Amino acid sequence: MTTRRASLGTLGARAGAWLVDAIPYIVAPYLAATVGGWIFALAAFLIVGIVWTILPEAHSGATPGKRLMGLRTLDLESAEPIGIRRSSVRWLVKYVVCSFLPVGYLWFLRSPSRQTLADLAARSVVVAPLPDTPAPDTQ
Repeated sequence: MTTRRASLGTLGARAGAWLVDAIPYIVAPYLAATVGGWIFALAAFLIVGIVWTILPEAHSGATPGKRLMGLRTLDLESAEPIGIRRSSVRWLVKYVVCSFLPVGYLWFLRSPSRQTLADLAARSVVVAPLPDTPAPDTQ
């Protein structure tokens, strides 16, 4: 039998994942705006949010950036992916609320479990899974 262990995602790993994940949020709306104006840019932003962030995080716990950095967003209690509803809440808080109130990101520095405001809203935690290890012998 094996046990799963994880460490909390570090500031550096989370920042690296955010930088990777930010690329389509910059490129797609810019290209859409050049074709059809701000309404197309907003639509592109929402589509990127659903396809690049919400769906992957809901099902596997990892956006492409988090996967590259070896991170996963999991339920605080069950350590399972957070599902579509909570992934959507996390995305809204992260990209809408925290864009206007950056203190939501800074909460990470104060939280003992390294949670941002988006993590708190979705009851999630970002972790770096450690390799499976054999369970201790209980005989």
